[in-house]
Amino acid sequence: MAFSIILISAFVLSPTLLNNWVNWDDPAYVLENELIKELNSESILKIFKTSEVQGIYHPLTIISLAIDYQFWGLDAFGYHLSNLIIHLINVTLVIVLFIRLNSSLLVAGIVSLLFGLHPMHVESVAWISARKDVLYVFFYLLSVLGYLRFRSNQHQKKIIWLSISILFFICSILSKSIAFTLPVVLILIDFLLDGRLELKRFWNKTPYFILSGIAVFIAKFGQQASNSMDAMSQINFGSSLVIGMYNSIYYIFQVIIPINLAAFHPFSIDLSPTIWQYLAIIPFLGLTLILYYTFSKYKNVFFGLAFYVVTIAPLIQIIPFGKAESTERYTYLAYIGLFYCLAIGIEYLKHSKSKLLRKSIIGIGVIWLVFISLQTIQQSQKWKNSDTLWSQVIEVHPRSEWAYMSRGIYFAEIGNYQKALLDLNKSIELRPFAQSLYERGLILEKTSLALAMNDYQQSILIDSNFAKSHMNIGVINAKNGDFEAAIRSFQKAIKADSNYSLAYFNCATAYKILQDFDKSHDCYSSAIKLEPNNTNYRKFRGVLLTDMNEPQKAIEDFNFLISNSPKEADAYFLRSINLKKLNKFDQAKKDALIAQRLGYKLPEGYLNELK
Repeated sequence: MAFSIILISAFVLSPTLLNNWVNWDDPAYVLENELIKELNSESILKIFKTSEVQGIYHPLTIISLAIDYQFWGLDAFGYHLSNLIIHLINVTLVIVLFIRLNSSLLVAGIVSLLFGLHPMHVESVAWISARKDVLYVFFYLLSVLGYLRFRSNQHQKKIIWLSISILFFICSILSKSIAFTLPVVLILIDFLLDGRLELKRFWNKTPYFILSGIAVFIAKFGQQASNSMDAMSQINFGSSLVIGMYNSIYYIFQVIIPINLAAFHPFSIDLSPTIWQYLAIIPFLGLTLILYYTFSKYKNVFFGLAFYVVTIAPLIQIIPFGKAESTERYTYLAYIGLFYCLAIGIEYLKHSKSKLLRKSIIGIGVIWLVFISLQTIQQSQKWKNSDTLWSQVIEVHPRSEWAYMSRGIYFAEIGNYQKALLDLNKSIELRPFAQSLYERGLILEKTSLALAMNDYQQSILIDSNFAKSHMNIGVINAKNGDFEAAIRSFQKAIKADSNYSLAYFNCATAYKILQDFDKSHDCYSSAIKLEPNNTNYRKFRGVLLTDMNEPQKAIEDFNFLISNSPKEADAYFLRSINLKKLNKFDQAKKDALIAQRLGYKLPEGYLNELK
């Protein structure tokens, strides 16, 4: 059975293997992420020391992407393959878990099958940047299985299995801190297996709860550091509570009839609840009553519903974060509880004395499975690229300014500036963002510096810390010959983002033009500190050091440049100049000849000067 479920899951999700990158987080996680470019003890330590990537501290996720990079480089296929493989392993772990929870093979198989092929899970598998979801659930399930072994083993082996379970829990937290719900899930498992809650069962959860508290702190710190919790300042608690109750019911509805699927479901323009969200309070109260009723009478149903509530609760936007009101990937773990409720319901109806009812359930079940499988195949294809991804979001949410902006950015990246401007104009019309104005400015800069400057200035009026707009204002000032104004803008960019290496580099170049070599050197060095492998930065500092008559230091930069770009002709010539200053004429001549052989045109008479 398990093998068949894995094959079916692999088939319906196989279109994800043909997908490319998307411009939603993939650049930050992989395409532009220097952390994954090397994999050794030093780089791994650096990953663990990096406070957060995209608002989340998840070093094991980044390490998994670094492993992919070593095998696949920037070929998206390999990353999609890894996501799919981890998901299929999770499918296997789900069936093992429910067998260990004393479920029948039928119930375990249904839960595993639905987990494997449900369309609400597509985002977690099809999106390379959702690696954190499939990975944290992988370790989460292993931790639960370790805990079950701890419960069932003899005394002398208990500590071993408890340690293994805790170790997997730590790995889950380090993959995504939302794993902090696990100790409560373990309490629910105790209730399911024992039929009651015993105080002695709580004490062995102490290390889990301590780790859970640490995970909550990590999650909050990462979200605040990335400004992902800005929504908190714009939505009052009453509204967020209504939205949270609505989401808890919305996700239940989507498990049965998954429609209007999209990668991004934004908040309403005015951030206030809709009439439908207020009406959701009624079924939410119904869910609460069902939990109360099943607690004492139907522990299996209570376990499934409570599992769902516990694991979805941190993600239903009662405490708002991010830009999305609801997100399909948030159901990846939580739906296990609802699938379990469906499975035990089907098992119960299977034993009905009515043949008509049994046949009807089988017929409806088959039709429904075909429906959700087709939905999954179709949704997998929507992640093909940024155009297909954001076009679907716009189709479902035609007033999503974020979707128009993101699709516009993609069109600009592939050189379709006409479509890009249409989308960016629409995004700004709906609600101007600092980024949308900046992105439009990039396009307008090709035809009108004045119009581009206006967009950049409007951008920083919305967000005074939008570093890229400050930087581009500096670039335009430099193009207009006002280097002092350019430096002021570059410094504002640096103040807004102290890790903005390009701002340091441009500031250094402006200082060099103004003949302030010391400040120029400091800025080049800061840029190199942030990007030590950037050969362009090294080259410009080497030229500056040449002008400052620091030949030995200049040679060090050109040595690095040549070792990383051995065919860059002017690097040999520049090193030759500095070797000449040190009276190392033989070495200088050797470099000059290499430069000439590589196509560099030497100054007339230069070789004679080296005799």
